[in-house]
Amino acid sequence: MYVVALKSEAIKKLIKLVKRQPRPFKVNIARASANSFLNNLTKQYQSIYILRLGATPFQLGLVNGVGGIAGTVVAPPTGWLADKYDIRRIFLLGTPIMVMSCLLFAIAPDWTITIPAILLTFLATQMLSTACPMVCGSYLKNVERATGKQLCDTISAIPTLAAPIIAAMLITELGGLNAEGIRPLYSLQAIGFLVVLAFTYKFYFDTPK
Repeated sequence: MYVVALKSEAIKKLIKLVKRQPRPFKVNIARASANSFLNNLTKQYQSIYILRLGATPFQLGLVNGVGGIAGTVVAPPTGWLADKYDIRRIFLLGTPIMVMSCLLFAIAPDWTITIPAILLTFLATQMLSTACPMVCGSYLKNVERATGKQLCDTISAIPTLAAPIIAAMLITELGGLNAEGIRPLYSLQAIGFLVVLAFTYKFYFDTPK
């Protein structure tokens, strides 16, 4: 009973912590949660999808390797952009790039089209993952920054538990573990990121420090 009371009190403190934070922090929690869900909708099926589009294991490794290199290359300029422009602009630039990536995956007739799709994915992911922690750094007080960041990370990770289950159910209904069964997930993902883009445009605004 005592443990339950402690947990209840801790939850109340966390809720109060979120409530007293500026609006950008609260909006970013919702945005990050949606991003996590959408990213994990296709994550575990991406390699299977590329193979089903005709890639060999070597070509799959090549595609993933190119994406990894691209992510490393774009990291410095992404940081520079985040410093030069406000956080909102980075979100509004990175999210449409993610939409384009999803659409390329959705229409890919063969595995070669997944190369530019993965390049865009890494670019968008780098931009969004650079800007996201800047929200905590900009709007949380020093004494609450670590707690607030961990809380944001925890809340935004919760949807990742549901994403694989929903994806598996959809694939089962859409044709099974093949290219045509997985392909619709990317269309759904693109629509989801468009909703995230609209939400961010409408509700996320950087406020004076």
